[in-house]
Amino acid sequence: MKASEYRRQYEAQLNAETPFAEGLRAAGADVDAEADIPSLLAVATDAKAPEDDRQAALEQVHAATFLGQAFDRHRADYIAALHKLVTDDAPALRRLALEWLSAAKDDVAQKVLADGLKDPAKALVSAASALEFLSLDEHSAVTPLARLVLERDKDLEARVAALRTLTADPNAADLFARFMRDKDEFKEVRQISAVGLQKLNENLFQKVAQQIAVDDHDFDDIRATALNGLARSPIAEQLLSNPAVRASAKAIGEKLASNAFSALLSRIKPGSDA
Repeated sequence: MKASEYRRQYEAQLNAETPFAEGLRAAGADVDAEADIPSLLAVATDAKAPEDDRQAALEQVHAATFLGQAFDRHRADYIAALHKLVTDDAPALRRLALEWLSAAKDDVAQKVLADGLKDPAKALVSAASALEFLSLDEHSAVTPLARLVLERDKDLEARVAALRTLTADPNAADLFARFMRDKDEFKEVRQISAVGLQKLNENLFQKVAQQIAVDDHDFDDIRATALNGLARSPIAEQLLSNPAVRASAKAIGEKLASNAFSALLSRIKPGSDA
């Protein structure tokens, strides 16, 4: 499909029963890098065009980036279009632009995302998305930003994203332990903290998990998370020799009626006293 044909199709379908976006996505395999991409970029960056049409056009161009040398002559225009879309009024287009630029380790995108995390008034995407995109580049300075989000933001999605980012930080074990213990924290945050702590510091995880497992005043599903982690420990047999931990494992397993405890309960010898 040539450039002129894209323009004709776009104009003809603006008021047609079948949206331009649907037709464009259906024709995705037929994109001609030489002829089609300039027109697709024109549609994608046209602020007056319907958002669905713009997104469909942008997705087609992005798919063409995998064509290798056939796309190379358009790469600079593609990056320029993404830079333009970073501040577009359409949230979905902003998000796509920042995600794809981040995957390409683009300095402009990284600065925009970092600035938005430091000052929420400047944010162009959610804190969770910003952390996710910055993490696409292993060399980005995302760790201090994740810590900032945890201390400042109360939003669950943002806190979860920050903790996932910090699972790669060897200095985050104490932070995970703090959140794992915090009964006022979101349950999802405590569960992710348990996973992160066990990954970073098995000994500290065992200590915290045993405390939670035998705490009758904690939530059953959090105690279950702790017990399951203990069951996966290299010294699970030794940990389960603790009568209080054994009793908690049996009680929680029966209460939740969950298959998730099958591995753990199988380690407890039949007839062992609670």
